[in-house]
Amino acid sequence: MTDTEQIPQRNNILIAEDDELSGAVLCRLLTHMGYRPIGPARDAATARDLAGRDHPDLAVVDVLLPDEDAGLDLGRTLMDQGVPVVFVTGHQEEAVLSRVAAAKPYGLVFKPLDRFQLHVALEGALRRRAEELLSHRCQELSESERRFRAVFEQAGAGVFRLTPGGRYLEVNERFARMLGRPVADVVGRDFAEITLEEDWREDRAALDSLLDGRTDSIAREKRYRRPDGIVVWCRVNSTLVRNERTGQPEYLLGVTEDITARRRAEAELQTQLAFQKSLMDAAVNLIYVQDPEGHYVSINRAFAAFLGVTIESALGLTAGEIFSEEIGNLLTEKDQEILTQGGVQHFEIMLEDASGRERDLIFNRARFDDAEGHPQGIVGVATDVTDSKRVVRDLRDEQEVLRRILDGIRAGIVIIDPQTSRIVDVNRVAEELCGQRREDLVGKGCSAIHWTDACGRSFSGCLLSTRNLLNEEMRLVRPDGRVVPVIKTVISAKRRGQLRLFEIIFDVTERKALERQLAVAQKLESVGELAAGIAHEINTPTQYIGDNLHFLSSSFAGLNTALERIEAVARRLAEAAGDEAANRRSRRSGGRPTWISSRRRCPTPWSSPWKASPGSRPSSRP
Repeated sequence: MTDTEQIPQRNNILIAEDDELSGAVLCRLLTHMGYRPIGPARDAATARDLAGRDHPDLAVVDVLLPDEDAGLDLGRTLMDQGVPVVFVTGHQEEAVLSRVAAAKPYGLVFKPLDRFQLHVALEGALRRRAEELLSHRCQELSESERRFRAVFEQAGAGVFRLTPGGRYLEVNERFARMLGRPVADVVGRDFAEITLEEDWREDRAALDSLLDGRTDSIAREKRYRRPDGIVVWCRVNSTLVRNERTGQPEYLLGVTEDITARRRAEAELQTQLAFQKSLMDAAVNLIYVQDPEGHYVSINRAFAAFLGVTIESALGLTAGEIFSEEIGNLLTEKDQEILTQGGVQHFEIMLEDASGRERDLIFNRARFDDAEGHPQGIVGVATDVTDSKRVVRDLRDEQEVLRRILDGIRAGIVIIDPQTSRIVDVNRVAEELCGQRREDLVGKGCSAIHWTDACGRSFSGCLLSTRNLLNEEMRLVRPDGRVVPVIKTVISAKRRGQLRLFEIIFDVTERKALERQLAVAQKLESVGELAAGIAHEINTPTQYIGDNLHFLSSSFAGLNTALERIEAVARRLAEAAGDEAANRRSRRSGGRPTWISSRRRCPTPWSSPWKASPGSRPSSRP
């Protein structure tokens, strides 16, 4: 190798020489040998400045600069900075040479300078420095190889080297375990043999893009098939390594991470999200999610139907863009409030639905945060309570009507807990019947109201636990001693979700008085009916006799008239015939035949108030 061939690699040489003539000679020699001298510097400080500015490849330093040992100190400083140093000196004393040897320079040249000696010293220094650099680089390369091997074998991820053709040159133990194979079974295989068929073509396309130079590295998720049939998801980052001299592809270096658990979790998360989406869409309530800026990022079908829009068209809008300005401002204030304070928010507002009807909605909202506690948005659920409020109003009206009806019919209500047999509530009529205030009855046992049966016998316990009652007549004994006859019915029903017994009590005091009066009237009526019956039994035969006598009297009166006429005719005939005997007989009988004149006259018939008119039939009426 000639000097001229070495010039580009060692052309900068720093000169530190306090003697002007020696410095000039040294500069000429270095220039003649093809080096580019820097300096000369007359002192150590100037030499340090030049070294810091021009970065020399080598330094020629006079041992004895103006200050004692300044040259040696400068040489040590430059060598510590990586600049090889060749000392020059005109002194050959043992003390000086000992100090020079202790500094361990790259060379030593004595004055007067000899071109050949100087050239040999400089070449030796440069070669020694090159060997040191080469040794250092070899050590670094060895260390790098050791570290790479340690990383390759002990890495937490799978590492492999792949030929440009797609066969594995080398794999680490972690990668082999991912594939469920020993290392020796993987090396030499084509990657297509262990890659799932659905991912093989994409792998080949990615490899071709690396080989063609269209990309320097690739990162993708793919699936490997293990011998037991299990599919392993991995994330592979691959880089193509090229030859430094030719630029041709040498191998692919890949790092693989097992993401099977992550993919499984993602699949489960997607399933859960799909389930939650289906659940949201199946819900009748209005459900939505907002980001911190108030944009709707998710709404369910019920909310979209309420707004009369599609889900996709509502996403990204704010409340102010969907509702009126007043409602939008109100909801925006609520958004800022919950984003600032957190917790759960509950309020009721009235909104118009897609058909323009006003609906009462109750909003329940909560803020959700990330892992660091920063607000990420708002989840809201709105419940349409318009129908519920109408039902409540109707129920309240019906309860009021029922209360008025019960008060109007004077029905007392006592509500009892069947488990504790304690009075839960009473109405106003029940207070009046019991003669006690509601405050004195509620919370006490059912025995606080004293009951007796119709015969006046008291009940020892709570009658409700033994048998049911339906319109049973009982007696209610008030604290003032007054006994109130009542009709009691007991029914069971739920009140506010809990089973209760309802005693329905009717005061029958007036009815009992009416019953007593009715009983007296019924007795008098029975006496009247008896007297009428007796009178009927007496009047019937009397009327029969009277009616027959009247009939006979009428009949004999007509017969008597006929006989009188016959007598008259007989006398005229006897007189005309001159029959004196017949005429006498006629006179003796008073103009009547003997059988008639000798007949005894009937007494005058008894005149009855029920006497029938002549020619009528006898009456059977009493």
